Amino acid sequence: MNPTTAATVGDVHSRDNPYSSRFVRPGAAAFLYDDGATAESLVDRFLALGGCGAVVGPHGSGKSTLLSELQCELRRRGYDVAAFELHDDARGWSGFGPRAWGPRTVVTIDGFEQLSTWRRRFVRWRLKFAGALLLATMHDAGAWPVIYRTRPSREKAMHIARRLSALHASAEDADRIAPDEVERLFDAHQGNVREVLFRLYDLYELRRR
Repeated sequence: MNPTTAATVGDVHSRDNPYSSRFVRPGAAAFLYDDGATAESLVDRFLALGGCGAVVGPHGSGKSTLLSELQCELRRRGYDVAAFELHDDARGWSGFGPRAWGPRTVVTIDGFEQLSTWRRRFVRWRLKFAGALLLATMHDAGAWPVIYRTRPSREKAMHIARRLSALHASAEDADRIAPDEVERLFDAHQGNVREVLFRLYDLYELRRR
């Protein structure tokens, strides 16, 4: 998915694709909470559980977007946030060397399941020894305390698509993607909203006027 020229809300041009990566990446798009949860309430829960917890959910369900909002809330409360993002090649990750971390440091690791079992244990031990806190995203928490479970749905996917179109599409292109197309893509990609947005980007490009 290739980004196009950047634009801000209220400065929409016909060349803009509302599903471009700059509009949907963590930190750019707002997370949709369930059950009245907020970033503030989830950080309260995280701290009440001793500062070790997980955001859990399937691929493309918004874990990274939520983590970005929790990082902002933690910084607002005066915590130092050390953020790491892991990918498929990170099983033997060695980027976790000695750091000057302490009780006001929260280490966030997006994609914690990419680490091997022994490496995950080492990371937890290392942070516990330093007195630092750990907040991670993963697909299955196991014995970890769960801060929040992300649950994708057709309704959320449609809401996100509508919101992006309203914010970033020009008036003549606002109806380029039909709601039933979003539903079909959601089903085809088994609830992976990230993949849905990738495909919407492609469709939007194909239909440019």
